[in-house]
Amino acid sequence: MRRPVLWCVLSFLLGIALTWRYLTRTPPPAPPWVIPTPKVRIPLQSQAAPDDEFTQVSGTLEDAFTAVAAPAGPDGMAPSTDYTVKGTHGIFHTTESPAYPTTTATVWFRTVADAERAGFIPWTE
Repeated sequence: MRRPVLWCVLSFLLGIALTWRYLTRTPPPAPPWVIPTPKVRIPLQSQAAPDDEFTQVSGTLEDAFTAVAAPAGPDGMAPSTDYTVKGTHGIFHTTESPAYPTTTATVWFRTVADAERAGFIPWTE
């Protein structure tokens, strides 16, 4: 232990050698990727629903663009008190709707006729 400088230099060189060896090694090859197969049998979808189960949209594209509507404000707020019909996801809710207080509007209409002209359908129970 008479030469501390020599031991410091040797430990430094050993650190460099070990670091170089660690950084230049190649990782082991990864196993081939296999697509997992489901453990259960997935049933086929049923036949197409009859036409009466599809939503029928009335009006024209021009009617949708000319409908009196306003975008909702922050958190679905109405732009003014004139707008009382909430619209979201193609369905409109009037004040008689049980979901009216909890529905977050994306668009507001003044009347039911405006909502229908824009292609929205009324809520159902």
